[in-house]
Amino acid sequence: MATGTRTGPGWSAAGAAGAVGVYSYGSFYGWWARPTIRDAPVAKPAAVEPLVIGLRYPFDLAFLPDGSALVTERESGRLRKVTPDGQLSDVRTIEEIAEPVVQAGLQGVAVSPTYERDGWIYVYYTTEQDSRVGRLRLDSSAPPEPILTGIPSGEIHNGGRIRFGPDGMLYMTTGEADDRSRAQDRNDLGGKILRVTPAGNPAPGNPIEGSPVYSWGFRDPQGLAWDEKGQLYVSEFGHHNLDELNRVEPGANYGWPEVEGTGGEPDFTDPIATWKPADASPSGPDHDLILRVTP
Repeated sequence: MATGTRTGPGWSAAGAAGAVGVYSYGSFYGWWARPTIRDAPVAKPAAVEPLVIGLRYPFDLAFLPDGSALVTERESGRLRKVTPDGQLSDVRTIEEIAEPVVQAGLQGVAVSPTYERDGWIYVYYTTEQDSRVGRLRLDSSAPPEPILTGIPSGEIHNGGRIRFGPDGMLYMTTGEADDRSRAQDRNDLGGKILRVTPAGNPAPGNPIEGSPVYSWGFRDPQGLAWDEKGQLYVSEFGHHNLDELNRVEPGANYGWPEVEGTGGEPDFTDPIATWKPADASPSGPDHDLILRVTP
């Protein structure tokens, strides 16, 4: 009798074990996932004209008042500047980043909303000890001034996006650094959305007094954007099943690692949209994306 064939009214033990194995394997790799976005139109090729070439692993960009863009290179640690006409120059190298970097290094960059008065540029980067956010001035060679330290870092799942919100506070996405338990620990800075003042102090009105934690239960969030009403949205890399777009509220728990995608459980906040990682992996959303996927 061949293994896995029917024997009377039931299955052989080996066949049942094989079926369970296939189901478990498929569950792990997202074969049975049911994304909320399943009928998106096939994207048409866009006409793209390169503005600048020669960047190595660019991670983020932020615009100066003159229209130039500051671009971070994750692995090299270089902060570079691209002018509106495509001229590329080096600003400086962040020497403090750890090696090897894998998914870490020099990540997010943000320009102070009062840049023309204070000149501050903010960067998110990983050191040998942690991930952190520091600030620097373009006319100075001094190392970044750390404003928030102690964010967990790892070879993967480092988050790393930073943006100033409409309220003038600095928001940060942090990953759980491949330690799932961090995401549900409100005393840990991993797997969170953080909100601080420009000086790095916990922002007024945060849900946990004296803490930079704004919301939690994330795996590897890497995108921040606000709509015209000031509502915050975050895009997140899922595991093998579903990537997510979340409408972020202060004090809300987005479920990881207990839930991936839509769980419908009262203790967790469900994403407003999910899709399979093989279809698209989100890094940074923009306002146009939000308008297209939200009700």
